[in-house]
Amino acid sequence: MRGTPVIAAVALGCLLVLPGTRLNATEIAFQILHEFGPGSGPQFPLGTLIEGEDGQFYGISRDGGTYDKGTIYRITPQGSPTVLHSFDGITIGGPNGIAQAGNGDLYGFARDSFTFDTILFRFRT
Repeated sequence: MRGTPVIAAVALGCLLVLPGTRLNATEIAFQILHEFGPGSGPQFPLGTLIEGEDGQFYGISRDGGTYDKGTIYRITPQGSPTVLHSFDGITIGGPNGIAQAGNGDLYGFARDSFTFDTILFRFRT
């Protein structure tokens, strides 16, 4: 189902995805699709990924991006990420949580860097 969280976890900077197959009690199947490391890409992904209406996956990261204050990113099913937005930390930083509306826009929470209040943001895809 599109727009819903997928089974994924981030461990030691790796994205681990359990395939949508049936597993018996003794099997654990996963594949490392991308390692989130240093650079301008997303770092320290937060929460779960969502599968967008376009079949791509979307997520947020605590660090990384142009200003190293977090990102909204898209990642292909093959594991290739693209930063869609870099939080600057001056006005907004600390993204936390993401969801996709029926029109394709992404919504999430972040921190107002001046007041430290939680804000709701929208990102048009």
